[in-house]
Amino acid sequence: MGSKNAAPASPRSATKAQEPALFLTDRRTSGVCRSIAVVIWCCSAFAQTVSTPERDASATAQWCARVCGLYEVTPGWTIGIGREDSDLIYQDFESGRLGILLKKGDASGTFSGGPTLIASWPEVVTFRFVEDADGRIERLQVQETGRPLRTASRVHVERVDVTFHNGTTKLAGTLVSRPPSRKRPGIALIPGGGAQKRDDLYSLWWAYNGFRVLTYDKRGVGQSSGAYREAFHPGLSGRRGVSSIRSPLRPADRQDAGRNCRSQ
Repeated sequence: MGSKNAAPASPRSATKAQEPALFLTDRRTSGVCRSIAVVIWCCSAFAQTVSTPERDASATAQWCARVCGLYEVTPGWTIGIGREDSDLIYQDFESGRLGILLKKGDASGTFSGGPTLIASWPEVVTFRFVEDADGRIERLQVQETGRPLRTASRVHVERVDVTFHNGTTKLAGTLVSRPPSRKRPGIALIPGGGAQKRDDLYSLWWAYNGFRVLTYDKRGVGQSSGAYREAFHPGLSGRRGVSSIRSPLRPADRQDAGRNCRSQ
């Protein structure tokens, strides 16, 4: 007897057998395409941020000398403008949003704000710094996406440079408070991890809220001596810092001095 040949699979059954493989291939292709799209978007956003000419340190320093500070939009709502390395940054103390500022085209004193410190796009807010008759920046126009245009006024503070010691280490800082000088509780801002200089934005915010604030350069950073890698406990400098706040205060005010610690 001759052997029977197996019947060939019908085209319909062959197609069905291949469907799972094709479906799996489509899913893999789709996933790869999505991954490539995400990478392209991230590279594009990064290139836009890095290649922007406003990230020049000298230009940032010049702008910061004119515009950095705290601005009051409405009572209790403030926006801080500061500097982070070669960037101008902003912090909205109402929403907590912290982002990069980039000069917007050729418009004088107009900057766009991104959503975070590592992304300048998409634009979520526009700031326009307004000069007074003497050429000083005293007002800030704020245009947020989906909100009306608002005008903020600069908050003026008093700054006094101070030094204090922790053992043989000399620490340099600044006392910040709102005029006029009167009885105020004191607070020392303790630097977080890494090479941290004195914090201007948070010192202004605390001063705006009624505190006499000490902010200082971490040991081995800025104008402070020592090496920050040799000391990790915030209390090493914090207790001395609190003393430097207490010393200018009247005896009755000294129990009102405290510490505010930040970390990473």
